[in-house]
Amino acid sequence: MPFAGYKNFDACLLEQVKKGHDQESARKICGKLQAEAEGKRTMAELEGQWLEVFKAGDYGDKGQYTEADLDRIVANYDPAVHEAPAVVGHPEADAPAYGWVEGLRRNVSTLEAKLRQVDPGFDDLVKNGRFKQRSVALYNDLGGKGLYLRHLGFLGAQPPEVKGLKSIFHDADAKGYVEIMEEIAMTKDEFKSWFSECLEAVGLGKKPDPAAKTFSEADLEAAKIKAAEEARTAVEKKFAENKAAADKATAEIQRLAAAAATKKAGIHTFIENLKRQGKWLPAFEKAGLVQFMESLPDAASIEFGEGEAKKTESPLAIFEGFIENLPARIEFGERKPVEGAGAMGTGATNFNEPGREGVAVEGREMDQRIRAVVVESKKTRDKPLSYAEARDVVRGEMAKAN
Repeated sequence: MPFAGYKNFDACLLEQVKKGHDQESARKICGKLQAEAEGKRTMAELEGQWLEVFKAGDYGDKGQYTEADLDRIVANYDPAVHEAPAVVGHPEADAPAYGWVEGLRRNVSTLEAKLRQVDPGFDDLVKNGRFKQRSVALYNDLGGKGLYLRHLGFLGAQPPEVKGLKSIFHDADAKGYVEIMEEIAMTKDEFKSWFSECLEAVGLGKKPDPAAKTFSEADLEAAKIKAAEEARTAVEKKFAENKAAADKATAEIQRLAAAAATKKAGIHTFIENLKRQGKWLPAFEKAGLVQFMESLPDAASIEFGEGEAKKTESPLAIFEGFIENLPARIEFGERKPVEGAGAMGTGATNFNEPGREGVAVEGREMDQRIRAVVVESKKTRDKPLSYAEARDVVRGEMAKAN
């Protein structure tokens, strides 16, 4: 019987020996564990449960029983006078007892009983379906009290007389009590099997396990050494696995950090080159374009184009190519103000006073073309074009030319 996490007593004994206990100490420990487990066992099937044991009805030559008879059986029952035992079958001597009827009650037309002090081994047999039926024996008249419960019998091979009980019943005959049940003959093998199970339920008649081994001192010492060696090997293996995993993770973190540093340095060099070409505006940095570029993947992952022109590049490379192909936006050097620029009111950025280094919004040639369009619009339009409007016209011309 399993207990305290062990399959059986021998499994507990072997485990205690592996822990370093001698055979005698191991037996004491396992015996204590087994006793504690049996003492704490819960009687989920029987202990404290209300069990259906009898129903009102006509049982032929064994009598008719009404709900009023059930009430008399309940009222007459007094454990101080006679406490009905829970037995196997219907023994003449009401023994051995595997539990005791604590109380009775009537539920509509059914008599119910509650048990106490149920034997753990017997409880296990009921849980495992060895005794699915119940039957009662009733005294016709006990000490002038009338109908009285003599015992509650648990049946295996013999079904009860009363049908329809939730997984049990019994009564009294001319000897003073009636057993209400059908007689079904058991084969010799069925009787031996049933009787052996009953004996094992109370710890009697169990044959020794031929596979059980008696351990010598040498066996115990060898078991201790083997267990220690197995434990040491397991710990060393686990430590090696954890160390390998940690080293692998550290190497990957270092690789990613180095790759990120290389990528950041490359972006910095790229931006410095754009600045020298006048293609990088201070506004780009204020807008967070540097951080945006650092967040772009630098592994090839985007495919575009067709045929021989088909390419696969990373998002970062595509974005760098886009910025690099932009026209120069900044020109450095000493420039004179453009004549008439201040009168346009276009909002375009021109150079300041003569001799002062300034910054132009457009390239020199484009700026000249825009101004020419503005001058031409004064001759051909009622309302001349602004600098911004003329710039849009020039950009349209450039788009058509390309």
